[in-house]
Amino acid sequence: MTKKRISFFEETFTGLLIALACQLKDYQLCWHLNKAFDFRLLKKDDLEIVHKRKSKTSFFSYYRYENEIDKWIIHVISNKHAGDFFTSEIKHADYLFFITGEVDSEQAKDFILKLKTIPSIQLISEIDLNKLKSKANFIFD
Repeated sequence: MTKKRISFFEETFTGLLIALACQLKDYQLCWHLNKAFDFRLLKKDDLEIVHKRKSKTSFFSYYRYENEIDKWIIHVISNKHAGDFFTSEIKHADYLFFITGEVDSEQAKDFILKLKTIPSIQLISEIDLNKLKSKANFIFD
């Protein structure tokens, strides 16, 4: 299975980043998200992050769905793997629900309200990606 490499980042970000805490496996969470939002999240190659200081590479599960109508790309990324974090600034999150594209404040509220209907999700936290030091991790090849 080929792994994705993280590449360059842009100055600003348009979209929505929500940190999720839950005890579900990645495929179980995506099943609930598919059902709640009428998505078709599909498993993609794991995301690869190279930690130069630790001389170590970490792999994080990755699911993706493209919404052609709203021009959104929905990403679900595991945040934890073998003691490493995809985004160490958000250590409380098990998964990152990431939407690229134009998402207005009403749509963001709707996403959060629908996420609250999934009983297995214990914590939902909207994150400003532009303030993260590790925002480069969110730009994919």
